[in-house]
Amino acid sequence: MDGATLFSRPLVGRGVTRASFDVSPDGLNLFFVEHVFEDSAPVPEPGTLLLLATGLGAIVWRALNRSSNAVARLQKWGVYGR
Repeated sequence: MDGATLFSRPLVGRGVTRASFDVSPDGLNLFFVEHVFEDSAPVPEPGTLLLLATGLGAIVWRALNRSSNAVARLQKWGVYGR
């Protein structure tokens, strides 16, 4: 071989590429190239998490304020008045 490119392929994604080489008197020989791509899990945006936490907090706050003994209930749960 005279060093000409045999093939070219763009790689897009996230993963690991491994290559195996051998050094001999003739030069550097490539045995194999392996590309292992990982699947990515969907990650919620920070705004979505904030919206969820705000909604859950509002539900708890409203439920506690509707009862006439909200402070007593919070003290029973150990959240208020320690």
